Amino acid sequence: MPTIHWREQAIEAPTGQSALDALLNAGVVIPNACRAGACQSCLVRASAGELPPQAQAGLRDDQRARGEVLACRLPVNDGLHLEPAGPLSIAGELILTRRVLPTDSVAVLHLLPPPGLRPLAGQLLHLIREDGLSRPYSVASLPDDTLIELHVRQVPGGRMSTTLCDTAPIGARFGVRGPFGDCTLRDGEQDRPLLLVGVGTGLAPMLGLARDAYARGWRAPVTLIQAGLNEAALYQPEALTALTAAWPGLDWRRVVLQAPASDGVEVGDVVEAAKTSYAAAPSARVYLCGDAAVVNRLRRALFLAGASLAALHADPFTPTA
Repeated sequence: MPTIHWREQAIEAPTGQSALDALLNAGVVIPNACRAGACQSCLVRASAGELPPQAQAGLRDDQRARGEVLACRLPVNDGLHLEPAGPLSIAGELILTRRVLPTDSVAVLHLLPPPGLRPLAGQLLHLIREDGLSRPYSVASLPDDTLIELHVRQVPGGRMSTTLCDTAPIGARFGVRGPFGDCTLRDGEQDRPLLLVGVGTGLAPMLGLARDAYARGWRAPVTLIQAGLNEAALYQPEALTALTAAWPGLDWRRVVLQAPASDGVEVGDVVEAAKTSYAAAPSARVYLCGDAAVVNRLRRALFLAGASLAALHADPFTPTA
């Protein structure tokens, strides 16, 4: 059985298991979210060992040069030596200041960050409960905002989501790690179209990116597709209505799978809606967030429609109890 090393700890793991699972099974605390290499929250550094290409897919050249790898996509192998690559330690505490429940299954949270924590719109933060339970959430606010905005879906039986959506009182404190992830706008691309697709609470990072593009004075067209099972699932209409009123360059499309729907809400498959928007702006940088199954369908369909892997940024959400 192969042996890998985490700092000074030797860990035996079955051949074919990911380094992430091996570390977690050994009790090592490693932030993780999508387990597909998209969020980059499980980033670690390898000082020795075999690094297959998929373990560094999507990383920048400087990250590869430092030996940084995605633990979820790194199979264990003998001689693998790993160590932290990013902010694995707690970065401080977030204080819950406001909770709004726009639907029965979604909570919009506003939290006061510790000094120095200024995540970019679209990045991930890992919130940590008193008992050590940790879950990742995407940022809908901007770095200069006083409060950090997160959207949380109530997962049936979910321990963290129940705490955040229901039982945590205003003033509750949560540890925080991060920020993580590369689902952010690029500098100097204000003349490049954007296609933002948020499924369910995948709206949070997409709303954040739209707010960021508006703040940057984006000149190219921006399309934000908000998708849900039915119209009742399309939350935050006030925020999006205000943003589109202030910014004529933003095209906000609402797509639901189930009828009935009001005027202005499309009934159909979000994948087909995304393909039509991409066909109208084939040079667009594309961001996809939300339910993992739908996001993976979107990513495949848009790649086949001509979007390059470098222009596709996906953050699939996998519900965790």
